[in-house]
Amino acid sequence: MIDSVTDERSSAFPPGFYDDGTGTGTRRWWDGHAWTQQVEGAETPVAAEKPRELARHPLADDPSTIWSAVGRPITGIGAGKYRLTEDLLFFERGTFGVSAQQVHTWEIRDVDAAQGLLQRQRQVGTITIHALRATGPETVVLEDVPDFREGVRLINETARAAGERKRSREQTQHVNYSGAPAFAAPPAVPAAAPGAPVLDQLKELAALKTEGLLTEEEFAAAKAKLLGL
Repeated sequence: MIDSVTDERSSAFPPGFYDDGTGTGTRRWWDGHAWTQQVEGAETPVAAEKPRELARHPLADDPSTIWSAVGRPITGIGAGKYRLTEDLLFFERGTFGVSAQQVHTWEIRDVDAAQGLLQRQRQVGTITIHALRATGPETVVLEDVPDFREGVRLINETARAAGERKRSREQTQHVNYSGAPAFAAPPAVPAAAPGAPVLDQLKELAALKTEGLLTEEEFAAAKAKLLGL
């Protein structure tokens, strides 16, 4: 068993290898306060580096979240926060005044990834998103994202699925609008008020045709009947 050391040794010896006093000639590592299990000839012990935990978006555990990340800027301040759901990509930036924005996933047209030399050393990268919004093309940059390649994959897959859902909805709406039964009765042409001038009745018929309540054929037939043709 390793002998305990006196207070005198504890205060007099800095960390290093010394005879541990067991009488075996073993030189053991003294950490400045107590003996360790490290003996001379093995690698000098160093403090194990604590694994670096990746910062997580506050809503990372939200069931609707598909992917999330917190940027790791080289300055350590102003990190962006990013979160992806089926319908929206949220991105927040700023240190004192936070700017929170979002883009619909079906608006995303392309996703690029890039990694500079300094970013490679820090194991982060940049995700650039090209979106086509109602106001025109827009580019969104997610900076210093850890595990950015996984982010690119998930954003691409989610945007593709969202685009397909939107196209499917639009096709369904088009069919419902234009697929009315051919045998549906045409709208009835309202009877003209007795004694109404022919010109007024023609104007009324023209208005019905303009509004789409009369087809060209129905308008022509009603006009001919009115004029006695």
